[in-house]
Amino acid sequence: MKMCSVFRALWLGAVCGLTALGSGCVEILAPVHVEIPLDLSKAGNTVEAEFRTWVEDIYSLELEFLSLTGDAIHSKELNGYLRDKGDKGGTIIPLHISIWKISGKDREIVHDMIVFTEGVSGETLEALQRDVTSFSICPGKYQISVTNLENHKVPDGFKVLLFLHYALHK
Repeated sequence: MKMCSVFRALWLGAVCGLTALGSGCVEILAPVHVEIPLDLSKAGNTVEAEFRTWVEDIYSLELEFLSLTGDAIHSKELNGYLRDKGDKGGTIIPLHISIWKISGKDREIVHDMIVFTEGVSGETLEALQRDVTSFSICPGKYQISVTNLENHKVPDGFKVLLFLHYALHK
């Protein structure tokens, strides 16, 4: 009889997105993962998105240069654009980042920064990644705004995405 109860609790947890702990249930929280296309071709281009966090944690922003043909690692143009040029970390891309906490109709700025991105922080066959910044925020609803501060000619055949995610969960 006990085994049937345990099985039923596990089945309920799998179907409903709940985890059985003792006599109560704890909701499994969806990770924060926001993906926004970003146009770097013209200074002043801005993208915005709303997102919600459920736990106080460190979150990261990352640029991803995604190949439209599926081969980013072997692109001489993209590697030359993003990677080291002598003693520098590739083309520097400055971004203005603002994050507001939304409470009802009120908005409160929690982070406002200018970041100068450079180098490559990760790679797959299809994309090269570049870290932008990390920041800590509490549970709640937020809006992020990212503005490109300089004109940039991204190599042909690539699109740029901005990713927001848990710092430790890429």
